[in-house]
Amino acid sequence: MVLSAVRRRPVKKLKSTSEWTNNSNGTDAYGFTAEPAGYMTNKGDRCAHTEAAFWSSTEASNSNSYIEYLSFANNNTLLDYTGKNYRYTVRCIKDSSD
Repeated sequence: MVLSAVRRRPVKKLKSTSEWTNNSNGTDAYGFTAEPAGYMTNKGDRCAHTEAAFWSSTEASNSNSYIEYLSFANNNTLLDYTGKNYRYTVRCIKDSSD
């Protein structure tokens, strides 16, 4: 998981410089520009401006996959798993060994 590689670095360096709630914008020092797109639940609830969550290609089970996310309220990336029926951001990143 890409964000795991920077887990010990300040999240502020991954976040975009605008749009985050509670004035928790980042510096985008790595050019990743993680924007707080939020997610949509299976019931249609939407959570924007508070977190950036990215699907992993790693499954937790048949019905769940891992996500890695950044939050306005936390200074670390967080690893979790959730139902595949939720809607999170997809970010395609090329492996540097290619």
